[in-house]
Amino acid sequence: YAHEALMRGHDTEGGLIPPFRMITAARDAKLMGVLDTLSISRAFWAANERELQTKLFLNVTPSTITRESFTATRVTRDCLAQGVSPDRVVLELIESESIADMPGTVERLDSFRAAGFSVALDDVGAGFSNLNLLHQLRPDVVKLDMDLTRDIHEDGYKAVVATKILELAAHLEIATVVEGVEAVEELAWFRERGVTYAQGYLIGKPAAQPLTVGPKL
Repeated sequence: YAHEALMRGHDTEGGLIPPFRMITAARDAKLMGVLDTLSISRAFWAANERELQTKLFLNVTPSTITRESFTATRVTRDCLAQGVSPDRVVLELIESESIADMPGTVERLDSFRAAGFSVALDDVGAGFSNLNLLHQLRPDVVKLDMDLTRDIHEDGYKAVVATKILELAAHLEIATVVEGVEAVEELAWFRERGVTYAQGYLIGKPAAQPLTVGPKL
């Protein structure tokens, strides 16, 4: 159904630089918006180069959403230049920081939706993501945090929380994605309760050349 673009860097010797190092450096230099914009542009290029025809999930921080330079018009122009139509792009609002400007964020997300983009709320059940954001942002997709996923079939407390989130999303006609699925038992538990999609190492591991056909599970 979809691929999620993950950011990786390369050092001078060709080794991988993990995303947290780039994010930390960008935040310290107050360049998080620049890093977001460049990584999203690079993701469009990578999707086009690999001839992907699936949905494309792209992480973006709340502060970037309201930047003057991060407009629906500009991002639309960028993705179309790489042969990616906006209706294939899902902007995934990550929970690494709180939303300082809620009215501005809602207005900007509405402009992206009007241009054809979809909006996902990441890591529901962890960090700054909370149920209030569902009615404030009204996302098209919610992603359940992997802390809820892990060993869900063996943890009754987690099971109640996850079940209620899935029921609420279904009632609001919001698609759901469960993150961090690594065990068949976890996938089976969520399938029985109507999750829309799943991602995690059981489905496919991060790779420079993305999978086009998933495993039969």
